[in-house]
Amino acid sequence: MFKWLRKGKSRLDINDWIGSQSFQASRLSVAQILLLEAYYQPERYYYQGRLKGHSWDEWKKALKFSPKGVIDGFLMEGLLIETTLEEKVAYQFKVAELKTFLKREGLKVSGRKADLAARLVSIKPDLMIKKTSKLNLLKCSESGKEIVDNFRSQQQSDFETTIQDALSLLHKMDFIEAVKVVHDYEAKQVFTRGINVDWGHPLSITSDIDFIKLIFESHPSLLESVSEHKMIHLRVAASMFHLGVGNRGDIKKWLPSDFEISSPLDPENATLYLFNHSAYKRDLREGASFKKVSLTSWDNNECNACQSVAGRKYKIKDVPELPPDGCKFPSACRIQISFDLEDLNLDDF
Repeated sequence: MFKWLRKGKSRLDINDWIGSQSFQASRLSVAQILLLEAYYQPERYYYQGRLKGHSWDEWKKALKFSPKGVIDGFLMEGLLIETTLEEKVAYQFKVAELKTFLKREGLKVSGRKADLAARLVSIKPDLMIKKTSKLNLLKCSESGKEIVDNFRSQQQSDFETTIQDALSLLHKMDFIEAVKVVHDYEAKQVFTRGINVDWGHPLSITSDIDFIKLIFESHPSLLESVSEHKMIHLRVAASMFHLGVGNRGDIKKWLPSDFEISSPLDPENATLYLFNHSAYKRDLREGASFKKVSLTSWDNNECNACQSVAGRKYKIKDVPELPPDGCKFPSACRIQISFDLEDLNLDDF
């Protein structure tokens, strides 16, 4: 079984997920299961464009096999099946279009999209068959869904373990291991996050470690009323944000449940402010070979505080603390740092 899929590396035993069923002797790669997952909901068979954000060339590279061939294999093994006419209609038409059809027939237009599609098929089956005749949709069978469900559960468990390990290591200020934990996890993914991020590469790891060290060295004036004990929690959260293991909405998860600070900013915005402040410090350190630095705004929505410092050049040692005092958007400051070659200090070379 699945002999057509036994190609490439990084295989997972389906038996780990679905127990002693007929699939237990079969082995699928993570990339193959991700392709199966793409059809958890009805999706077109094989078409020009992108599937779940990835081109077919990217899928081919990940699968080490023709995506079309893998899809055909899933069909042959019963992991993918054809969709119903109702599902085709729901996929083909927008809600507004379905309601327009139903109004013409004097039928109700209330309910979910699936209800509207089913209602339309019940009275105009031949017409709907004709209108969707060129649409070739597939979806996971129940056995296919079971494989995907268990895969998702394992993936979520692995991700949560990575999060907890990274948090624990950051609280211990073991920056090297914290960064390695995240890089090791990301490097194993079929489709990695970020643009031009070389997960697991020594230079990328070193860059992240250096930046996190900078975060832990920072205690900006806007947060001067926050105790050092509580700053640790903000630094950990800012470091997690930098590592990209979540987004703004996840910051609260990285802080203690009852966490409060004596600051003009709430804990979430204080975390983002600390991250931005540290990023400015990093940029200035990297530009240490320049005599001067320019502060500009990346859009026209800067606040009065940012307007007061933007559009000027400063000696490195005279650059005001960023984001500037009184910034209206300290967690999303519009100020950016730039360097001109004419300001390069040639004495350093």
